[in-house]
Amino acid sequence: MACSRWLLGGMAALLSCNVADPRPDPLGAPQEPQHSGEQAEVATALALTPGAAQVLLAGYRYTGSHTLPASALNDIDYLPGDGVVPGDGVTIRRGASIAGWSYSLNGGTTWTAPGKLYPEEWAPPYSDPVAVLWSDPSLMAGFKSKSLVAYSNLGISTPAFDKLAGTDDALHFFPAGGAGGNLVDSVCVSLSVDGGQSFYGSYCRRPPDVGSLGTDQTAVGIDKADRIFVATDDYADNKIDLYQLTFVGPSGQFGGFRKLAIDPQMGLSSRTPRIARDQDGNVVGCRGESFFQDLGRSVVPDSPWHLIGGSRLV
Repeated sequence: MACSRWLLGGMAALLSCNVADPRPDPLGAPQEPQHSGEQAEVATALALTPGAAQVLLAGYRYTGSHTLPASALNDIDYLPGDGVVPGDGVTIRRGASIAGWSYSLNGGTTWTAPGKLYPEEWAPPYSDPVAVLWSDPSLMAGFKSKSLVAYSNLGISTPAFDKLAGTDDALHFFPAGGAGGNLVDSVCVSLSVDGGQSFYGSYCRRPPDVGSLGTDQTAVGIDKADRIFVATDDYADNKIDLYQLTFVGPSGQFGGFRKLAIDPQMGLSSRTPRIARDQDGNVVGCRGESFFQDLGRSVVPDSPWHLIGGSRLV
């Protein structure tokens, strides 16, 4: 595995990383990046284990095959393009994922690649059912609890999957623009409490008014009170959907997604919504064009970043 790193405020950040799959490419595997099992769309974060050891995390799109949980089948298979299987020679089974992650406990010298996150069928209304976890990852570690990590990505809802699944309960095209159009219509968040070494739960929300082109891009943030926010882009309408994850009861059970209003000063539309955190623990949001700024100082009033407050961007 070859990685390049650079320093951002004293933190080693990953620019690119290729985690090699020990298995050879499947027979007939297409060589386009989204088909070949390569890693792309890398997001990084720096967290701590409960014992205060540093954890460098990378989340990425990984389209290689892995065995489905509780199944002998691969989640994704590539087949020769001989016309035997319809579509473009790929089989994506219910429960599949392209949401991969890796972590390093020694500053990036060596890495552990556990595989992928997988969707879970939580009962509505707390989480909408999702058949496949997709990509466009975003990562952030907690401010107060630094072993808390949130990992967001896109998802294909169960109704969207069911509409075009074959008799073998699988898709035979890449759903982000293949024969069936864009089925990616949800935003999901998975949580870790051990610094990103493992994740539990994949809580998902399908915006009820999502347009015909589905969701695109995600951004996740955790503020100084360890409140978790996630944003996505409704691609057809070019508008931002922003949510706060809620937790209820003494055990902190997941309570659902609370939709937040967008401050008009931030701009209601974006192809690349971003959420970041300043040095005081305030979570801020912006349109993608303004992402590359100096985040080492507090947000100033005339900044294109806008603070995410209790119920809205202010």
